[in-house]
Amino acid sequence: MQILHPFAGSVQQYNEQLSNPDYKVPKTYLVKCATLVSDGQLERLREGVVLSDGPTKPAIVQRIRDAGKHSFLEITISEGRNRQVRRMLEAIDSKVLKLVRTAIGPLRIADLAIGKYRPLAPAEVKSLRSRRTIPARAVDRAAEAPVSSGGCKESAQ
Repeated sequence: MQILHPFAGSVQQYNEQLSNPDYKVPKTYLVKCATLVSDGQLERLREGVVLSDGPTKPAIVQRIRDAGKHSFLEITISEGRNRQVRRMLEAIDSKVLKLVRTAIGPLRIADLAIGKYRPLAPAEVKSLRSRRTIPARAVDRAAEAPVSSGGCKESAQ
């Protein structure tokens, strides 16, 4: 998801603050797991798991549903390590079959089609203004910019 706007200056800086892991902006993903995930495995994700580059911070994890042999989860993280969600699922003995980022901070793509965009809602602008790390001028310009959906990525099976 990107904020698109013809004014590069402060909007570009704002985009950097939304996407750079140093700012700890939470990112939310919808995950289709290769297996049914147990309550114990969910709890491990919620507590944080150990990856090759160290332990993760606790994640916010919600089971959306189980269907057949697969669990669908919503996972929110704030670290932004390389392939973090995929590696977290591997740490609990599952794999990611499909991964879609559905939100960055307060911005949700909702039912936005792939490749489409929409203007920010007034509530989203207000929420962004309340973030202390983002200059108000950048938020005002970003409010005029559309939110863009990204594509989803699927793992090769």
